[in-house]
Amino acid sequence: MIREMTENDKTMYFEMADKFYHSPAVSHSVPKMCFQANFTEMIGAKNYLEGYIIEEGNEVVGFAVVAKTFASEVGGLCVWVEDIYVKPEFRGQGLGREFFNFLQKKYLWTAKRLRLEVSSENSRAITLYKRLGFSEIPYKQLFKDL
Repeated sequence: MIREMTENDKTMYFEMADKFYHSPAVSHSVPKMCFQANFTEMIGAKNYLEGYIIEEGNEVVGFAVVAKTFASEVGGLCVWVEDIYVKPEFRGQGLGREFFNFLQKKYLWTAKRLRLEVSSENSRAITLYKRLGFSEIPYKQLFKDL
């Protein structure tokens, strides 16, 4: 089951986000203060971020964070899957596929593109994303923190 994050999910989200950002799925860790800022936006205004909890039965087994932006290259809403994490013991059970099906249905009529980043070492995720119809964009991404 996929559901929106609530205030009651804060501790579990922080624990899973910390594990996610200290895993090979990402190229660098993120300060824990970012988790608080993200959580505040996800359960508050939700203008920029949406947070989801992935459950199996009554157990929380993962989370996802989705950002929304207007993309000029598609002339409309672009939904970025910022983070998706499934606890190791629940991987390979179709939960990632379930989340992307949920997201595609939710944004079918309002978004022009779903987008995500993936570490080149995360071959299992890349295989899943390609099976789900994602294509690679050969950009080199640059950033500057302010």
